[in-house]
This record gives sequence, C-alpha cells and structure tokens, in this order.
Amino acid sequence: QRALELLKKDAGNVSEVSWEVGFEDPSYFSRVFKSHYGCHPSEKDKLP
Repeated sequence: QRALELLKKDAGNVSEVSWEVGFEDPSYFSRVFKSHYGCHPSEKDKLP
C-alpha cells in the first residue's frame, strides 16, 4: 500500500520506491506488486 501511495505521488521511479519500502531487488518488487495489484508499478495510473 505504501508503495502505491509513493508511486501515485510520483515520489520516485520504480527502483527508488522499491528500496524505500524495503525491497533490495526492484525486479522482485515489480513481480510482487503485479501479483497484488494486477499491473506493473509503472502502470499505476490504471488503478483506482
């Protein structure tokens, strides 16, 4: 949830946000985000 908030605020790119929320591997963060929200972090604008 914190990652989504940061992405929607444009608080950094996907790598920066992944590190901010505790992921060391941005690729893994992207996979986890997609499995949870159904889209890649860069497609956050598709979310309500």
